[in-house]
Amino acid sequence: MNFNILGYCLYIVIIGYITIFIGKKFHSNGRVFIHDLFPDYSLGESVNNILLIGYYLLNIGNAVLMIKAWPELKSLEAVIVEISLNVGQIVLLLAFMHYV
Repeated sequence: MNFNILGYCLYIVIIGYITIFIGKKFHSNGRVFIHDLFPDYSLGESVNNILLIGYYLLNIGNAVLMIKAWPELKSLEAVIVEISLNVGQIVLLLAFMHYV
């Protein structure tokens, strides 16, 4: 069995869920703050949508770059370790970005 393909599939499912779930939460909860900055409703919605698209593109690009840097996985333990490390890195990057 090729453990790299198993790792890629699991990683894509986990990161896809995290990206979509958190993106929707930020989009809906951040709407209040965006409308405080932009009094025009349509401009605020446009900016909020652009921020969501940028967030998706950043996460997808980061996930693809992390997959590209994976070593060859030879056991199930290596799959779990690699997925855990990469998911943790993306979650910490998201936390840092939103803190700043």
